[in-house]
Amino acid sequence: MMTIRLYWDEPYKREFNARIDEIVRDGIILSRTVFHPEGGNQAGDKGILEKDNQIFKVDNTSSLNGNIIHHISSDLQGRLKIGDKIKGKIDWDHRYGLMKSHSSQHLLSAILKREFDINTNKVKIRDDFVVLNLSQKITDSQLLKVLLTANEFFIQKKLRIFQKLVPFEEAQNYKPQLRGTIPNKKKVRLVFTEDYDITCCGGTHVKYSNEIGPILVFEFKKGKKLKYYTGKKAIEYIAKYNIDFLNISEKFQIPLSEVNERINCQIENSEKLVENNISLKKELLELVVSNPSLIKNNIKISYVSFPIEFDILNEFFDSLADKILLILKLENQVLKIVTNYENVSAAEILDKLLNKFGGKGGGSSFIAQGKIEKFPDDILNIIGQMLH
Repeated sequence: MMTIRLYWDEPYKREFNARIDEIVRDGIILSRTVFHPEGGNQAGDKGILEKDNQIFKVDNTSSLNGNIIHHISSDLQGRLKIGDKIKGKIDWDHRYGLMKSHSSQHLLSAILKREFDINTNKVKIRDDFVVLNLSQKITDSQLLKVLLTANEFFIQKKLRIFQKLVPFEEAQNYKPQLRGTIPNKKKVRLVFTEDYDITCCGGTHVKYSNEIGPILVFEFKKGKKLKYYTGKKAIEYIAKYNIDFLNISEKFQIPLSEVNERINCQIENSEKLVENNISLKKELLELVVSNPSLIKNNIKISYVSFPIEFDILNEFFDSLADKILLILKLENQVLKIVTNYENVSAAEILDKLLNKFGGKGGGSSFIAQGKIEKFPDDILNIIGQMLH
């Protein structure tokens, strides 16, 4: 006989009495339970079971062949047996958080479908956050509209949420309005959100949408992945981020309403500065190459003492028609050698310097870098002598 699922008809029920029907490797199966198992992307319930003043902690709940397994970490041997009467109590904060998170996901997915015909491909539901993976990208303006509508449902409006277990054939009658697919089962559990959404679901839900409270999106990746806080966590972070923005506003003397605009402006300016910096470095490289510091055996050697990123060097040398041996002195006695001469190896020059003055480094015939322990003042002439 399968476990009677009390949580379907009484999702707000916190305590219950039951009988042990079976003991398995890491838990027990009861005749009836209010513990909802992990499944349908919803985390399992936690709580305690009591027998004769002995308390057994339920760390998680799962289902197997229609039965609910209450996973208990403590040793059961000799303490529990089939037929024992048990009193159970769920962790209500955890459960109620899951109920609010699950109901919020239904409504958020329904809004996305109604407003923009975007489906929810995958969800993850926990007691204080939800993850949604969408079928296609949404824009910032679309997300704003979704959040405004959702938070209105979650705070102001009182939409009734209720469930109905119906035969598979009857479920087909709801197909035109139903979001998602109908599972191929004899009986199908439908979850209704008052005149707004119908979907098939076996999870636990709140009675009214305004029990959910505000949500706060804390991650928005590639326009298709949303992560948001619910319940106490959402309220906590709304307050925290409010203070953070106030501090930014005060520190930079920017009105709170203009913080985002000013930050975006600073980012644009920063990007322009980076572009200008790259252009200047390329111009300096061209100037240095056209005016070599030393020529030995027809090999032009240029010496610079400012840092240049590898990508800039690589791009510059790829487009360079002239031949050059470039010596770059960096911070902390680090030397970088770059060359496009076929008969001059950057790695060989560095190896000779390291053998003579100590240090570590390496590279290829094109580019090499190392830290020299006793950096000589006349490094350019020393390298010139090595080219004989």
